[in-house]
Amino acid sequence: MKTFGKLKLLTIGTLLMAGMSSCLKSSDTDFEIAPYLAHIEQDGYGKSVRFMPVMQLFGNQSIDVSFNSPVCKFENKNYIFEAVAGTNNTLLELTSSMNTPVDTVKTWTFSITAISKTEEPESASVSFSFKAKMTLGKFNVENLAYSGADNKITGEWKKVENAEEYILVYRESSGRMWLPAAKFTVVEKDDKIIANAIWNGLTKGTKVQIAVAASNGTFWSIDGYKEIVGGTDAK
Repeated sequence: MKTFGKLKLLTIGTLLMAGMSSCLKSSDTDFEIAPYLAHIEQDGYGKSVRFMPVMQLFGNQSIDVSFNSPVCKFENKNYIFEAVAGTNNTLLELTSSMNTPVDTVKTWTFSITAISKTEEPESASVSFSFKAKMTLGKFNVENLAYSGADNKITGEWKKVENAEEYILVYRESSGRMWLPAAKFTVVEKDDKIIANAIWNGLTKGTKVQIAVAASNGTFWSIDGYKEIVGGTDAK
């Protein structure tokens, strides 16, 4: 039997770091799936807040992406995954580009069932629960700058209520999922955050979009969108 052990360990570790509990279901089939980098993206704050589950989904075989697969449910709503180009349907993303947010989070549990895109299709399922957390407060990045000489990103914003950390995130295009690049080192003074991060993985000449995610392990609130090119200053 093919094994999915390394991916399971990676996923379980990521879920725990993200404040989620996992119920990965294995079976006697070769086909298995696992979520990765899952969180709830928070749009707005207070009475106007809305929520969107966001994640990647790995399969150890190609995943059938159709009306019947994957079947994804969160807060009694169905969600659609998109295949990431160049992965032969072994990596999918759930983003806001194909889905609508919810107004409240009550059950915190997400469940996925998928079918393999193989000659003899097999089924696999997984469920997990986000750790219940307080929603984040107002987030407004006042300044975000990039230094091409040393790949250093600096920023300023007011402290965000219930945030536990601030993450530099990036994506290749506006329809893609925001991915973590580095954690900001922050200094707090007079309710103001002064932050900096080094992104060692950015290649010279590569064009990406960057932003800041205020996070408490379950919720991400994202602001400060900026397009940069590796090696070229952007203010």
